[in-house]
Amino acid sequence: MADDTETTEATDPPGTDDQRLDRLEDTQREQGVILERIEAALSRLVPGSHAEAQHRTEEHLDRGSSIKEQVEAELARRDKEAADRQAADAERADRETIREAAARLREKPPAPPRNPVKALATKGWGDGR
Repeated sequence: MADDTETTEATDPPGTDDQRLDRLEDTQREQGVILERIEAALSRLVPGSHAEAQHRTEEHLDRGSSIKEQVEAELARRDKEAADRQAADAERADRETIREAAARLREKPPAPPRNPVKALATKGWGDGR
């Protein structure tokens, strides 16, 4: 059985056009307030998202509109990426060269003599047998 306390538009008596228009405007006003509250809550949760979207849109609109401008921009981007890659490779090669030079400069411990008696004899110590 239906609950008699709830009213719906189907059971509301049809009013004049002015009354229905007033109800519609009130509903729209309420929805507008709710929408503003939702928008405010979202802006607190995700600050800057609107600004970032606006920035992307502006970048998109500021791009060249002719094909020639788009191709030139893409070629410039490609050249910049290649130059950056080359600079990174050169930096890596320089670091590797420095590592190799540092490894060569490290002091190596002297090798022990094979026969300690001969080592003493060559230095003038001992009888040289």
